[in-house]
Amino acid sequence: MKTIYEPKGRAFEYSPLAVNLYTGCVHKCAYCFAPRISHKKRVDFHRTAALRKGILAKLAGDCEELEIAGDRREILLCFMCDPYPPREFEQRSTREALKLMLKYHLPVQILTKAPHRAIRDFDIIKQGDMKLGTTLVSLDPQFTAQWEKGAPSTRSRIESIQRAKDEGISTWVSLEPVFKPEDALDIIRECWRYVDFWRIGKINHNPWYEDQADWIQFRKDLKYLFYELDKDKSYYLKKSLTDLS
Repeated sequence: MKTIYEPKGRAFEYSPLAVNLYTGCVHKCAYCFAPRISHKKRVDFHRTAALRKGILAKLAGDCEELEIAGDRREILLCFMCDPYPPREFEQRSTREALKLMLKYHLPVQILTKAPHRAIRDFDIIKQGDMKLGTTLVSLDPQFTAQWEKGAPSTRSRIESIQRAKDEGISTWVSLEPVFKPEDALDIIRECWRYVDFWRIGKINHNPWYEDQADWIQFRKDLKYLFYELDKDKSYYLKKSLTDLS
């Protein structure tokens, strides 16, 4: 495969396979790891989101290869970019990618900070083995305005995920990075009824926030909260939390 790939290291905690349709991202999240991995200056990475050259033709070849091999590993869309940048509304490339993966019966998990733009594609998502997810870090708009300067509001993300759930779509939330444990717990309390799966990881490489929290207690609080709200609720704690002792 050339376009669909196996993430390495801790990225593998998100998905066994992934594909990136765009290069760059205009959401300008200050905690984003992609500029560093892409070996780009942050200002350049966040300037625009450009569709990768020939990506849909390459994706079609990879999808066919996976189907022939009987490979049913889930594919993350996307890891190094957002599949729903502003230009996607007119460009419709992500929609075409979803059609391809539906054609080849491949399981997909979408991760976007702009799920309101995915509403247009609910007709495709509902037909396949597909999940719609978003990233949430805080319910405080002032805090998110500081860390996610170009991203759609937390409220719009929550409302879009709720709409997806109401329409029968499997939903999930990437609760990462967790800056403040109390913020993460508040998000779960507000959203648990319409989120099917949670993936949770703490902030890393930021000593101020890391040192302010009792992360082991946070891990205990998470387990208790999920049991209290719904003992059958599915969640995954990343190694940034489970490796603590």
